[in-house]
Amino acid sequence: MDNPSYSFLIDKTKLEEIVSFYKGNSSIPKNDYILFSYKDKNVAISIYKRKNPNEFTILFQGEKARKEALKNGFEVKDEMKTVNKTCPKAPIFSPQIGSDEVGTGDYFGPIIVAASFVSNITYPILKELGVTDSKLLNDKKIKEIGAKLINLVPYSELYLPQEKYNELSKIGLNINQIKAKMHNRVLLNLVKKYPNIPLKQDQFASAPLYYSYLSDEKEIASPIEFKTKGELFFPSVAAASIIARYSFLLKMERLNKAYDLSFPFGSGSKVDSFGKEFVKKYGEKELEKVAKLNFANTKKILI
Repeated sequence: MDNPSYSFLIDKTKLEEIVSFYKGNSSIPKNDYILFSYKDKNVAISIYKRKNPNEFTILFQGEKARKEALKNGFEVKDEMKTVNKTCPKAPIFSPQIGSDEVGTGDYFGPIIVAASFVSNITYPILKELGVTDSKLLNDKKIKEIGAKLINLVPYSELYLPQEKYNELSKIGLNINQIKAKMHNRVLLNLVKKYPNIPLKQDQFASAPLYYSYLSDEKEIASPIEFKTKGELFFPSVAAASIIARYSFLLKMERLNKAYDLSFPFGSGSKVDSFGKEFVKKYGEKELEKVAKLNFANTKKILI
């Protein structure tokens, strides 16, 4: 490997030693999880927080990563790209860009699609944070992790308000066509910044059908690896899932505040009951501003 990387588990004493040695050429970290960052033309050194406040992960990357690690007293095993038995083995991970969406099953609220870029540097931190499918996390956890992720990983996000969704629906676009166009847009935004990175997506349509939805687009992000329940297989999709859900929750909080109500999630009978009360209070016309009118719920609400 031309540019190997080595990660090590260190304590506070070693942290202070490293920081003291390199601080003359260090840079200010861009997020709350990187405590220290140093880079020259041959090596990049980053120190990350861990769940245990007394432990830290140091990562050496670059042409002279091995030499720099040895200089700092670490035992390097080239065949493992890791260190002694007390240190966790660095996972084999390739950078990736993945996308996911939220809100397509909710009668009330917008649709939000997000894409994230996960590198071999941020991947270990995502594991520490417990990044997984957003549907497996409660709202409190989503807000906790989401607020951290948006400062940790590069991401792109597209927000489709309810009124715009209803306009697109009226001209004949179905929900999968809308999702495909939104996914394509956020993926392209990251591809332009990080070219030649593999693309991943939570599959909602077959590959031929997905690309057919994009036949009128000038640019198409491809190739994409599609996988059902992609959040469980691709860290980039899992991160995008949480970011999208985090943004969705914030949008719903604003909606609640605007109407002094608590809009329910999903599209079940509770939504129907709430919708009827909403129409009584605000009128049928106002429903267009808060709901996806082509859902079956609309007929039940307006009976």
